[in-house]
Amino acid sequence: EMNDDQREYFLNYATSPDGNMYALPVFADEGDYFNYNVAAWINTSWLDFLNLEMPATTDEYYDVLKAFRDQDPNGNGKADEIPLIGGAPGGGVYKGDVTLMLLNAFTYYNDSNNLNVKDGKLYAPFATDEYREGLIYITKLTSENLLSPLTFSLTDYKELSAMLAIDPSQPSYVGSFCTGITAHSFGMIPNEKILEYDALPVLEGPE
Repeated sequence: EMNDDQREYFLNYATSPDGNMYALPVFADEGDYFNYNVAAWINTSWLDFLNLEMPATTDEYYDVLKAFRDQDPNGNGKADEIPLIGGAPGGGVYKGDVTLMLLNAFTYYNDSNNLNVKDGKLYAPFATDEYREGLIYITKLTSENLLSPLTFSLTDYKELSAMLAIDPSQPSYVGSFCTGITAHSFGMIPNEKILEYDALPVLEGPE
């Protein structure tokens, strides 16, 4: 619900210079966390099946992803699980930049600015030890097949949707994913598979 200040701003923004409104405006207050690029989700059905807690740190997330890879959480007797996958690079609000999500557990990095200010001084986060530690972590996930290499070749969110919005009677294949609008990842049609997933809390890194 809008407060008075938001309502006044919203109505002014929706009004044309001649004082009339020519379209029906929409207001959405999504909060600070719901940044399309770094929204991450995790299969809580798999967590329950393996008796695992929701990960809160990068180390705990690594251990959970290993369990997803090795312990057959979808219960079909096959090593066909994808522990973690990102969205489509360059996919606008749908893309889900998993590398950006993970890097921000190590240091604050806004890829639309590239530079940070601390104590009145400008610095480049990508030239810090913390950023390098984040890259090392991402490399470890990739080399151990915890972060799917498909992350770097997806061209459209519909390709991720094909892995998520499967027949509800079939076992799921994705343990955790990073995407923009979750509904798009499930094909924008009712699919009970979406109920297996919950938001991954912002991960705490080493520092």
